[in-house]
Amino acid sequence: MNKTMKPTLLSILFFITTAAFGQYCAIYPTTQQICTLGEPAVFTAYFYGGTPPFIYQWTGPNGFSSGGRRIRVNQPGNYSVVIIDSRYYTTACSTALTVVPPPVCSVEPASQVICTNQTATFTAKIDNGIGPFIYQWTGPRGFNENTEAISVSVPGSYSVVAIDLGSYPYCTTACSAALLVKPCDKQ
Repeated sequence: MNKTMKPTLLSILFFITTAAFGQYCAIYPTTQQICTLGEPAVFTAYFYGGTPPFIYQWTGPNGFSSGGRRIRVNQPGNYSVVIIDSRYYTTACSTALTVVPPPVCSVEPASQVICTNQTATFTAKIDNGIGPFIYQWTGPRGFNENTEAISVSVPGSYSVVAIDLGSYPYCTTACSAALLVKPCDKQ
């Protein structure tokens, strides 16, 4: 054990249980990261070397507790489980959940009016997130583009989905802009 680490009662019990009986606890996945607005994380506890049936006692942030083998959670922080087998052997382990704030999308400008035979440029702006981002634009007449900025001349609504490649699972955001095309007087 590292000299700078101070053992806790839980870590001592875990060590004794593991050393004496060849049993140990594991949580899959070992850690997770989710988007704030995404699906909850799922953690599953395992008691290797134990004798079923098992009793699971999960604890976590904000008073979280559960008695199942698998938990679905969305609050960031550490989650611990104590598992007791049918012979009353005990093991414990923990995991962590990171919640990434979602990126926020806007298009600059939000709308434009141009004359016939002119083009307009719209640029996706992303706040928050980690990056880099992938952009997926759609618009009228089957318009598709995968760049941060687009130049267009067909009237209608242009929507972009931005995918944050720096987060896993990938967090996404969406926004749109409108283009109005009008005939202009020749002078």
